[in-house]
Amino acid sequence: MSDSFCEKLQHITTKKQLCPTPPTVWKFPPCFREENIMNAIFKIPKTHLPKGLNEQFIFVGIGHGLTPEMMKTNNIAGVLNVAYDVYDPEDLMVKDNSKSPITLAPNEAYFLTQLQKVGLIDSDENDIMTLISAVYALDALLNFPSAEELKKNNMVNFFAQGNVFVHCYSGGSRSVTVTALYIYYKFFVGKSTFQDVYTQVIYQRIEEASNHHPTLGICNTAYDIINTFSELFPKPIYR
Repeated sequence: MSDSFCEKLQHITTKKQLCPTPPTVWKFPPCFREENIMNAIFKIPKTHLPKGLNEQFIFVGIGHGLTPEMMKTNNIAGVLNVAYDVYDPEDLMVKDNSKSPITLAPNEAYFLTQLQKVGLIDSDENDIMTLISAVYALDALLNFPSAEELKKNNMVNFFAQGNVFVHCYSGGSRSVTVTALYIYYKFFVGKSTFQDVYTQVIYQRIEEASNHHPTLGICNTAYDIINTFSELFPKPIYR
């Protein structure tokens, strides 16, 4: 199944070619986006929101053209770069102590966005554990401790909580694959197939991304994970 699906993807460039009607594994989130740079893929269920947040989204897109203003507009608190050949500008990690929910000491700092990277190659050269590391990195950003919690542990650098943006170079292969694996393992194991989840994520980016679909190599590596690990999280949340 994985081989035929991955091979089929290589000849698809439009939503209608991928599936005649929009996939319905989950309800599509509000259609906010920044041109072709990023768009919302998935809304985190209320039952799994970090304490203090009313809503949270996973965005997916490309790694160039990002600005601090774009981060603020879309409430992007975490950026996960999954491309080995893309580097995020440090000015995306804006320090703004005035936005801190806690009182800061002179040696403490509050950042609006934090940057993380797990460099993946867009081919079959990735070890499956590297791809799994990216999935866990996404979970860590979505559930990063609040400033209050960090303060209790004597930390001096604090980060905002909010939406997370996953990107690679073109926003249609590595970032899409990491996001699909995360959503599947975290929320839909036992309720939907990975192919259904993968298809829905691809559907939301296929015409926005310049490469349209995951490469054969990264797709096959994703299925290596599916065929090896029945679970990555102890208690998946079903819808």
